[in-house]
Amino acid sequence: MREHVVYRAYDGADRLLYVGCTNDIDARMKSHHTSSPWAVYMARFATEVFETRADAESAEARAIAEEHPRWNLVGRSADHPDGFVSTTQRADWLRPEREVANKVRKLRSEVAVTRKKLRRLLTDLRMEEAVATAISNGDFDLDDDIAPADSALLGESR
Repeated sequence: MREHVVYRAYDGADRLLYVGCTNDIDARMKSHHTSSPWAVYMARFATEVFETRADAESAEARAIAEEHPRWNLVGRSADHPDGFVSTTQRADWLRPEREVANKVRKLRSEVAVTRKKLRRLLTDLRMEEAVATAISNGDFDLDDDIAPADSALLGESR
């Protein structure tokens, strides 16, 4: 038997972002991370288990109406701080937040690429330092350690 779960997603300032109901929390979180624009803001989530789907759905509806999660649109009460948002208003209402979320994703990708480049540069720098140290310690002589083929590439005659 699968558990029926009501989950609440919170941002880094512990503000309630979203309330949902599922019987597979792992799959649902993966789905949010790939398709929900608010997921980039999520710092943590909490779960509450119910015996039946009906109980979970009732608890979800109550939580949305009473706790005013920022990103739930369906089930909002008229006294929600952001007001009532109709289905036709959703795209316009969410567009700025989606743009921010897309920019965050792009920046995270750029940061990952930059980190890889920095790791390569650091490796090259360490190699150069090791060679310079070996030369200064007299561990090898450049004239003796450069192969004839390398000398030709460098334009040197032996």
